[in-house]
Amino acid sequence: MADTGQHNITVKLVTNGKVITILNEDIPELYFVEDIFSVFIAGKLTFFDKYNALELLSFTGHEYIYVIYGEEEEKQFMFSIYNVANITPMTMTEETSFSVVELYFAELDYLPFTQNRHSKSWLNTKISTIIKDIYKGSVNTVREFLTFEETNEKINFCMPYWTPSESIRWLMCRASGAETKTAGYLFFSNSKGLNLTTIEKLFRNQTLEKDGKNILYYRFGATDGLYSNKILGWSIGGIDKQSLLGLQGGKKYGYDWATKSLLTKEYTYEDQISKFTMFGKKTLFTNISNSDIKLDMEGDSNEILLRNIAQSEFIKRYAKQLSVKITVRGHERRYAGMMANIIWQSTTPDQIIDKAMDGKYLVATIVHQFSGSMQPTYKQMITLIKNAYTSSDFKYLHDATIVDKEIKGEKLLK
Repeated sequence: MADTGQHNITVKLVTNGKVITILNEDIPELYFVEDIFSVFIAGKLTFFDKYNALELLSFTGHEYIYVIYGEEEEKQFMFSIYNVANITPMTMTEETSFSVVELYFAELDYLPFTQNRHSKSWLNTKISTIIKDIYKGSVNTVREFLTFEETNEKINFCMPYWTPSESIRWLMCRASGAETKTAGYLFFSNSKGLNLTTIEKLFRNQTLEKDGKNILYYRFGATDGLYSNKILGWSIGGIDKQSLLGLQGGKKYGYDWATKSLLTKEYTYEDQISKFTMFGKKTLFTNISNSDIKLDMEGDSNEILLRNIAQSEFIKRYAKQLSVKITVRGHERRYAGMMANIIWQSTTPDQIIDKAMDGKYLVATIVHQFSGSMQPTYKQMITLIKNAYTSSDFKYLHDATIVDKEIKGEKLLK
């Protein structure tokens, strides 16, 4: 499928029964972001107000933005405007003038989810059930979950006049998945729906071949006319040495009120890294284990919950250590949480591929960017994370314990 560079998008401003459709050429910038570490999709619209929108809509905080796009399949989003950032007058000629309007928007339930406070209690209930109850009881538009991974733990929980966002964050780090048996829960929205899942379940995703190679395999060079998988620009995020403090290990402390005893959960880098599927044979660091490096008084009275907190903090921090940002022509079938494969060329003349960087990645973030003034009109800036080097000759790196089955079977794409 050849790319013409043009992707039509429909943007409508709606309030009180009034609808204004903004032409593509009057949109210098429109972007929205989906991220596996963020609950809701949010973005920004900048447009030339040649439609008297300021007078017709008045922007009182009850306006909505409809965004409709897609070539192979239609995607529709309805966002709520929560901030009018800037209105700048622009004069084209003596007879022609208009304003440049900048609006920030998010999914409809963003404000009630992050601002409204509630109190409620649960007795001996699964954490996943509590999270679902909090979500359904706090938002205006209840959506079905695309992915919903049940938790192992049942707890007593009193929601102490917290926002839904605060409550769910507190609960997720104490849970482990019934399917994956690991902690590290994520609660996020992408272009396919709402998700409650462990990051390990995303690591285990084996649907790479099923969705078609055209959007899942990315190359730096010529692509025989296929528009969707050519990398237009890229960068690699470096290792954050400051994060090593949290990755080396530590101790989590709690207190058992029944036995009047102090609880201690010790963890190390080597122990934590062995519990998760790696996209390669070598982890990102050598064995940096040191259980005395970080001491935290969590206060929980359950040793299992202390273990889950340590595991959740570790894997979320570790997963962000090696990231690749690529820019590609937009395609509506991409979404945060999917798998991707980069055909990474080697800079060494006698090597075809880079053995360390080639292979599987998890799509952590997608920035959908539209503009009537750029070519192509629809781009996606994608942040991919890789939690291990596919293969490496560096002997000091730590061996991955649970290796992705494609890596283990040497089924790498050459």
